[in-house]
Amino acid sequence: MVINPEIGKALNDQYGNKIIEEILKVLISNPFKKNEELVLSILSTLNNLSYYYTSELEVDIFHVKQIDIVEAITEFARSKNKESVIETMRILGNLSRSKITRNYVCETEMFEILLNLLDKADPTLLKTTIGVFVNLMSDNRARILFKTKKGVDKLICILNNFCDSDWLLGNLVCQVLWNYCIDTIDLHELFSETEIHKLLIILADCLGK
Repeated sequence: MVINPEIGKALNDQYGNKIIEEILKVLISNPFKKNEELVLSILSTLNNLSYYYTSELEVDIFHVKQIDIVEAITEFARSKNKESVIETMRILGNLSRSKITRNYVCETEMFEILLNLLDKADPTLLKTTIGVFVNLMSDNRARILFKTKKGVDKLICILNNFCDSDWLLGNLVCQVLWNYCIDTIDLHELFSETEIHKLLIILADCLGK
């Protein structure tokens, strides 16, 4: 039901608090979270509901509960079930429109989890994860972490491996790189000579096609 914009927004506005409370109970309950099918359904519901979240309204249940939600979904970002990880990334993509969530990600293991997911070879998982980084790169704090943790190298590898076959993925990678360097006047502060050289070759090759 929540896929429908009118129904989803109405449910979020009228029953959001109760729904989120019940969802969080399930996600942190050991007996329930062992049921992968149930967990995936819960994560999908949470993703669809959080799509309507706006950080401009402090009364929004997702604004109030965003840290509780991120804490609850963190372990599913490490799940062996790929679909659960993808849904978790979609939720985080919605919530990371808020600076509160972005700060939390930078302060916790979630940032490292996100970086590790960039090593995966699944295009859908990469797209959802990179979508989170598009939001994270709004903040200088995340940019510094991204540089320190060699995030640019990971994005270059993704471009090199997928740009020819998946333009949407390549576009998302470029959007992260753009957000990463948008405020700098000297690219060498953020990129090494080797990284710049590799990017120029890959991008020129892609544009030439």
